[in-house]
Amino acid sequence: MGTTADMNVLARKSTQLHALTEEEKAQLKKALLEMLQDLMRVFEKHHITYMLGFGSCLGAVRHGGFIPWDDDLDLLVLRKDLPKFFAIFERELGDKYEFTAPNTGKESKNNFTKIYKKGTLFLEISDTQTSFPKGIYIDIFPLDYAPENKFLRWIKGAFCNLLCQIAVSVFYAQYPSAEMSLFMSQSRKTKSAFFIRKMFGKCLSVIPHRTWCNWADKMMSGRKSHLMTIACGRYFNNVLPKDIYLPGKKGLFEGVEVVLPQQPEIYLSSIYGKDYMQVPPPEKRERHFVIAFDAGTESL
Repeated sequence: MGTTADMNVLARKSTQLHALTEEEKAQLKKALLEMLQDLMRVFEKHHITYMLGFGSCLGAVRHGGFIPWDDDLDLLVLRKDLPKFFAIFERELGDKYEFTAPNTGKESKNNFTKIYKKGTLFLEISDTQTSFPKGIYIDIFPLDYAPENKFLRWIKGAFCNLLCQIAVSVFYAQYPSAEMSLFMSQSRKTKSAFFIRKMFGKCLSVIPHRTWCNWADKMMSGRKSHLMTIACGRYFNNVLPKDIYLPGKKGLFEGVEVVLPQQPEIYLSSIYGKDYMQVPPPEKRERHFVIAFDAGTESL
C-alpha cells in the first residue's frame, strides 16, 4: 500500500488530515498517560504480566517517555493473561473505557486488543465508515510463544503474516472509506497499491473481516517454549529467547514507573536495528493519519 515514507509524503501534501496543535498534543499525551496508569493498576492488582512494547518501549529508552512525534501507546500482555483481563474489564475499567479484541464475541478492527477512552475522539482516515469505537486508544499486543523448530516456526510465521495481511485487505474492502481512497490517490504509486489491496480484499471478503481477525489471532497462539514473539504482522522480527522478554524490568516513562522487556536493548535492536538510539529523519517517522480529534470535556 506504500511505505511509511510514501504515506508521510502524502500527509504533507494533503488537506484532509488534522494536524494536532501543541495544546492538542499535550491533551493527547495526558490522556494516554492516564490510561496507562489505569491499566497498570489493574494489571498489578490481578497479576497480569505486561510491559511496554514497540515505539513506547523505544520512547522510554531513547526519550524517557513519549517519542516527540508519536501519538499512541503500545503494550505487550502475556497471552494466557488476556482472558482474565477481559473477564474483569467491565468491573474494573468499564466506567471510563471500552475495548475490542478478536475471539471475544466483539467486532474487532484489528487482530489485537485496543482500549478506547470513552468521550474522546481520535478518528483515523481509514475508519470513517466503521462502527468501531473511535476514541483515544492504547494497543495491547499478545506476547506469544514461538516454535523452537525452525521449519515449524517458518510455517507458523508465514501463515500468521499472511492472515494479518488478509484481515487488513478485507477491512479496506468491507469498510470502504472515500476519504482514504482520496488520500491514497495523491500519487500513482500509492493509488495503484491501494487499489490492488482493496481488490485482493474484495476477492476474499466472502469471509467477513471479523472471521479473518479471529483466525489470525488463533494462529498466533503457541505452545510454551523457550522462544517468544509478538506475532501481529511482525512475527519473525520479534522472535527472541524468552528471557529477553521475561521477567519484565522496571523503567521510567514520563516519570512514571513502568515495566519494560528484561533486555530492552536486544528487543529494540531486533525491531529497529542496532542504530535504534538515533533519531530518524522526518520522512521515516511513523505517524497516524487522523482527521478529527477531541480529548473530551476533562481536557477543557
